[in-house]
Amino acid sequence: MGLKENEIHLHAESTNGSSKNPKRQKWSNQADYVLTTMGLAIGLGNIWRFPYLCFKNGGGAFFVPYFIFVVTCGAPLYFLETSFGQFTQNGFLKCWNIIPISNGIGLTALVVHFYCNIYYIIILAWITYYMFVSFQSPLPFSTCDNSWNTDNCYSAKDIKTQFASNKTLSVDEFWSYEAVRVKHSDGIDDPGSIVWHLALSLLVVWIATYFIVFKGIKYAGKAVYFTVLFPYVLIVCFIVRGLTLEGSAQGIEFYLKPDLSRLTEPVVWVDAASQVFFTYALCGGSIISTSSYNNYKNNIVRDSLIVIITNPLTSIMSGFAVFSVLGHLAYSAGVPVDKIIESGPGLIFKSYPIAVSMLPWSNFWSFSFFFMIFLLGFDGQFGGFETFVYSLMDVWPSLRKTYCRQALFTLLIVVTEFLLGLTMVTEGGLYVFHVWDRYAASGLIFLSIGLCEVISIIYIYGIGQYKKDIEQMIGFQSYIITWFNFCWTFLSPLIIISIMAFTVYQRVTQSHEFKYGEDYVYPVWAQLIGWFVILFALIWIPLYACYFLLKGRITAVTSDISTNDIIRKEENKSSPC
Repeated sequence: MGLKENEIHLHAESTNGSSKNPKRQKWSNQADYVLTTMGLAIGLGNIWRFPYLCFKNGGGAFFVPYFIFVVTCGAPLYFLETSFGQFTQNGFLKCWNIIPISNGIGLTALVVHFYCNIYYIIILAWITYYMFVSFQSPLPFSTCDNSWNTDNCYSAKDIKTQFASNKTLSVDEFWSYEAVRVKHSDGIDDPGSIVWHLALSLLVVWIATYFIVFKGIKYAGKAVYFTVLFPYVLIVCFIVRGLTLEGSAQGIEFYLKPDLSRLTEPVVWVDAASQVFFTYALCGGSIISTSSYNNYKNNIVRDSLIVIITNPLTSIMSGFAVFSVLGHLAYSAGVPVDKIIESGPGLIFKSYPIAVSMLPWSNFWSFSFFFMIFLLGFDGQFGGFETFVYSLMDVWPSLRKTYCRQALFTLLIVVTEFLLGLTMVTEGGLYVFHVWDRYAASGLIFLSIGLCEVISIIYIYGIGQYKKDIEQMIGFQSYIITWFNFCWTFLSPLIIISIMAFTVYQRVTQSHEFKYGEDYVYPVWAQLIGWFVILFALIWIPLYACYFLLKGRITAVTSDISTNDIIRKEENKSSPC
């Protein structure tokens, strides 16, 4: 994204001066790069996951472990990936050529990207559908006069008298009976028919993704100025509007009031660490690939710090926007805030729409809210998909030789992932989605990749050599890098291993608790498929390491690609960033 238009047609010169391979593109300016990485790192998790985790884990007390892990793990690993991508000048597949035994990390990241491209876009399809119905008046999820409503339905206007009853709120019935139609399925083994309005929404999002990734190479750098910055305008609008609502203080108090006793519970610290990995988009390869398009001498310390600081501030801002409105909803219903909020998709598609439907100009606020979260999510979708496509083109550079090849290759991937995604927009698709969410986007995969990255760069390549490489690359020394070195060597690996051990223990001992809703327990075969999905992603790291060692190259743990080779290559380039 945001790469120089004229560089699309250039080709890298081979050693004999011929033009065999297309030249790798560069960012046209650093603002494009910073905004793109902000788009990758700042997304739906800041809106739905961070506020809920604060509520779940002691309110303001959650800030303590969260910021500890930002400083000791999130920020160091984020800088490790940005600096490594810029240093190697290659995407997440080829960057590991400098440490050949670790090439399996790139293959694992490739599989993870394939998983996430299928899964993440489903949420955007839901959001797109809710954006569309926001133009209907009255909002279809705000009334009980629709064909899908049951006799037990009650609307938001009756929430004060009916909330504690056994009846069902209109927004819940809209979600279950009309939007995803999960009530028409008995479980994961009963897929039912395709929900066509979601299939169409999915197609629309994939078409937009395709044209931004293919046609948008010279335009996407400008697109991120809107898709990244405009959501901040909307967040501020929601904060201002929310704080003017009656009862908003009840929600803000619930959000910020610390329950320090919760800090003694291990799950609070695990949730905080997981959120840091999730919200910084770590260990998926996207950060490495986007940074690889930088000028070799770019000040990556400055650019990284912008995103490192902006990310948690966005999460905190989102909490004010969300809890001020939920406080108003709780006040209107006459119940505590903890009876209102739901985690994950429930916060976006249930709790918040109830509050929106009770506001004046409800159609405007509904569309604005879903448009905001669409932009936040869409950045991550097309950024991750672009990383996936262009990393493959790094391996087979002939694919980018002409526009026709780029178009056909990108289209092939889009069609494949769209067809696979149809399994999640059937009447039983939500059951499939939850398996994908729990396993394919599992924290275990990203934690494993993170641990292998640290071992490979810090312990195999060498912490001393890498520190020299960074300082030679950026042209100065920094106390920040010294702190990051300490974290890479000791704190970050310890934190990752601890979280992994606790997560595996939870998954193994509490497998019977994998449910959808209160009643549906996933069958064992579905959980086994989930574990296979994790195994298929991670197996490439040890497989490639074994292959490398069995080839008799034990003494060549690091390649003969030296720092000076990289510097010479950069200095010989005729086109500056």
